[in-house]
Amino acid sequence: KLAGALLKLLGDRKRKAAMTAWIATRLDRLLQLPGDGGGHAACVIARQLSWLEYWFPTWAAKMLPMLALDHPLAEAMWHGLAADQHFLSDEARRSIKPALLDLLEGNAPFQMDREERERLIQRMTMLTMPRGGKKAVVSYADVRSILMNVGDTDRAEALELLARSMDSGEMWTGFVRPFILDAWPRQLRFQSEASARQFAYIAEKAGDRFPEVVELVLPFLRPVAHFDTFAYRLKKQDEDGQGYSARFPADTLRLLDAVVG
Repeated sequence: KLAGALLKLLGDRKRKAAMTAWIATRLDRLLQLPGDGGGHAACVIARQLSWLEYWFPTWAAKMLPMLALDHPLAEAMWHGLAADQHFLSDEARRSIKPALLDLLEGNAPFQMDREERERLIQRMTMLTMPRGGKKAVVSYADVRSILMNVGDTDRAEALELLARSMDSGEMWTGFVRPFILDAWPRQLRFQSEASARQFAYIAEKAGDRFPEVVELVLPFLRPVAHFDTFAYRLKKQDEDGQGYSARFPADTLRLLDAVVG
């Protein structure tokens, strides 16, 4: 409660600056509390770490080493960071990348809950996209190694993020397509119903690129039981009064043939 109150007292900011000394001193003291007390403070702080890094970069930089998996506060920090709705800077993400990959690969001495793990899988996936002309934080090889060592549910989470990113041709060309080509494991044992559903969802979000997307995802599809309203959505009319089944009948049939047993 005290950590939350101190962060609230930082208020609305208009410029970056050093953190108010009396608040910084008290936050530092809270992190040194024995037992669960220090962990609770670390978790509360980590939930707003991206905001703190933006406004108080020097102070926030001291928090990043606490995300190393062998740090006493690592578990609390990762639970908090998983709940942060925003991204750290690229520099910060590069510094915590080894710990993130180790955590997702199951090398941490603690467990994340299902929802937290889903968020971290999706963030790792997003970090393969180059930003601002800079090299991506996480390489395709790194992601492929992780995806080969996690379960079907985790792999499906990565694909779900790709599907939700299909809002523009730029995202398809610069993020989704390269990820499928270079990061997704190609071994047959990774072709599950869970991943097939998400690949079909990617195709569903393709718009005018539907034939191109179907061509790319087809090798990764397999029959899926109980596909809900997928077939209906393929014929759902767009703004021009036509659905995929009317515009691209051959590609629609190829897609349905792959996913319907």
